[in-house]
Amino acid sequence: MKLIQNIGPIEYTTKNGNLRKDIHARFKCEICGDSVTKVIHDGIKAKSCGSQYCVKVVRGNTSIDAMKIANVSHGKSGSKIYNVWQAMRQRCYNPKNRKYSIYGGKGIEISDNWKTFESFYSDMGEEYEKQFKEYKKLNDRSIRDIPTIDRIDSSKNYCVENCQWISLHDNSKKDCIKAVRRINNSTEVRFESAAEAARLTNKATPGHITACCQGKRNSHAGFKWQYDIMR
Repeated sequence: MKLIQNIGPIEYTTKNGNLRKDIHARFKCEICGDSVTKVIHDGIKAKSCGSQYCVKVVRGNTSIDAMKIANVSHGKSGSKIYNVWQAMRQRCYNPKNRKYSIYGGKGIEISDNWKTFESFYSDMGEEYEKQFKEYKKLNDRSIRDIPTIDRIDSSKNYCVENCQWISLHDNSKKDCIKAVRRINNSTEVRFESAAEAARLTNKATPGHITACCQGKRNSHAGFKWQYDIMR
């Protein structure tokens, strides 16, 4: 890629958990035109920014014109709401996603008209932009205040009738009151909420139970935990 700005040394954690410091720079992808920050020697060798569209162009699986239509038509590629849409699709349709087991693995899908970002943004974009603007005005804002997509009825699919924007904090609180199942081999016990399960399970906490249900932990207090989405 084309180097457009030297940034200098940045300390970061590798995938293996090791602490490293390397010279970073801004590069321009000559396929899509986006700028990205990379370790300087990696950016110089890279043929694209690494987005799925550009990688397909590099591999010859699609044309630059097709990539431009997909990226430029809505002008939101790489934006926060675009990333929300992409993450939603990954949870529902990518078995390798860590949250697939409690979304796509449980039959949760995305409505047909939301299979394209343009349709999703048409239904949900205006309210998201409004809430994100309010979030940016907060003097003491944190990640807990950022708007996140929420299914009103967690047993139903992602669609305009069943989705709303609420803060990450409120979404997390909602997770704690979802019905959960405690699993030990072939035995399952149902609780109305993670809080109730924690009260009735030795050495358990609502937060760790919720983390298990979200796929962030394998087990807690000697049990497997799952949301009971058919409550």
